[in-house]
Amino acid sequence: MLLHLDILGISRYTECIGSGKGGNAVQIVKEETNVQICCHVQDSFSTTHTFHWHENYEICQVVQGSCRFLVDGVLIEADAGDIVTISEHTVHRFLVEHDGIFVRILQFPLHVLLHSAFAVQPLRMHIPAGEIASVSGLGERLETLFSLMEQEGTLHHGCENAYLNALASSVYFLLMRHFADTSDNGGKSKERMEFFRIVEYCNSHYTEDINASSLAEKLYLTRGHLSGVFSRYAGMSVNDYLNTLRIKHANDLLHRGCSITQAALESGFQSIRTFNNVYKKVMGSTPSEYLHRDHSAN
Repeated sequence: MLLHLDILGISRYTECIGSGKGGNAVQIVKEETNVQICCHVQDSFSTTHTFHWHENYEICQVVQGSCRFLVDGVLIEADAGDIVTISEHTVHRFLVEHDGIFVRILQFPLHVLLHSAFAVQPLRMHIPAGEIASVSGLGERLETLFSLMEQEGTLHHGCENAYLNALASSVYFLLMRHFADTSDNGGKSKERMEFFRIVEYCNSHYTEDINASSLAEKLYLTRGHLSGVFSRYAGMSVNDYLNTLRIKHANDLLHRGCSITQAALESGFQSIRTFNNVYKKVMGSTPSEYLHRDHSAN
């Protein structure tokens, strides 16, 4: 699944444009949903390679198997029973390499916590199952809360459900009692905003003649700092991300009947040779082969 991040919150998931030998091409998007609170267990294979962020707070618990999470530039190895917490507006994705991985996902807006008498503290990003089991009765209480939320169903925007609000708050504060994060994340917040600035500029100007060096100059960052921040959060280079956007745009133009040359030049590539090389790396085929397959399928 390819994703595109829109700082203004307009974009939705876009269709996959393929993958080549270099792995799945990934775009980054704000996940648009009308869900306010939900708790469910899903086969995490369906979320493989999605790279997104959203306005809800998210608590994930691996129910079966093990997988990796890339959250805020931090790679987390999570086993069954582990909990991973994801703050709102945090870029993340699940890295799943085989079937049979099940993850419980709880999402809710942080404002449900504001009516509590407790002072809200952030949670640790990774809470291992062993630490949860070391607190007497904690695992059982969490399982009860999760089950009650799953039975209650999904709460959509514009609706109210004080019971679901209370359950979501209970999960959060129960975890906060034992696993509050007391570290200073000021520097992390600054880096995250820099990452959003980089992605926003790439998404708006990828058809222009820009690369990591010129982008760093426009955003008043050193190339080394820009490249480091982007690769930590996205798991790929700025230039690779730009090329992913350009290939997606080129495919859109090809579908509209544009020539390969026109699609290449209007998508930000400076030569047909470069376009062909990048296209094969991203798509696993040449533009002509891709069009032939597409026409055959239709």
